[in-house]
Amino acid sequence: MGIKGIDHWVIVAGDLQRTLGFYQGLGWVRKKGIMPLELAVRRLTFDSATAFGIYDRGLLQPGMAADLVVFDPDTVQPVTGDVVHDFPNNGWRMRELAEGIHYTVVNGEVLLEKGTHTGSYPGRVLHNARCHVTHNGRG
Repeated sequence: MGIKGIDHWVIVAGDLQRTLGFYQGLGWVRKKGIMPLELAVRRLTFDSATAFGIYDRGLLQPGMAADLVVFDPDTVQPVTGDVVHDFPNNGWRMRELAEGIHYTVVNGEVLLEKGTHTGSYPGRVLHNARCHVTHNGRG
């Protein structure tokens, strides 16, 4: 399940640890083998982005956004989430961290390196293709 000699994988950012099946200690991909790792990564990335009408994400090829996660498929797993109050007006969100993720790259810039934020904020709000058509006066 993988490419011989490669011990780390690069994927487009997504809910990696959950889809790879480590919820409550069950490894749907790693332990149960219900699908190859490559298919799980495609479902996390390209298939999900396409379903939401976001066509410049999910594949590693020229012209696509450089959003990547570098992870070790043998050790990636979630750790206990927590609540952080980092939105305006003390708004909160759930933060779900994971072990085994080495780098997160957004728009070609390293956002997280070994779980530590680099201080870079390269993200932006994404809109699907329908939104672009509607807002450009063609819908």
